[in-house]
Amino acid sequence: MESTIIQKKLTLQAMGFDKASLKKLVTENPKSQNIANILACVVDKKVEASRLDPTKTNTRFIGTFEGVNLITGEEFHSSEAFFPGVAESFMTSIMGNGAFDGSKAAVTGFSITVQADTAPNSAMGYKFGVVAVADKTKSDPFKELRLALPAPRAKAGAKK
Repeated sequence: MESTIIQKKLTLQAMGFDKASLKKLVTENPKSQNIANILACVVDKKVEASRLDPTKTNTRFIGTFEGVNLITGEEFHSSEAFFPGVAESFMTSIMGNGAFDGSKAAVTGFSITVQADTAPNSAMGYKFGVVAVADKTKSDPFKELRLALPAPRAKAGAKK
């Protein structure tokens, strides 16, 4: 056994990704790049008014979290986590699609990506993405629907 420091909350900023470092990453490489791996065992979530803007909300996930900064290799552990929009939506969907096991915990892993955002109304100049680990044999909410719909056509030049 070994001891591990548990932080109060896991955020990208706590993992070393502040606005300046994220802008530098997308300036050096504007294409999508993995910046953090997240392992999550979520038992609850709380939606709260944002302290910075009371007209918006933040979702605080409660459980056990492990994050790895893929740039530095540093590991982070916490009992609460806040994620950027796309990851927050992903976590909420995992919790809501029946992925809870017998212990009422949603367990998942994913990578958070960042890439340049060249949209004219981009406030930050970058946007986040999620690359999820999914076992569709265990929890695929679309399995029955997918089987009922027409199969996709083969792509041009694809091997048969």
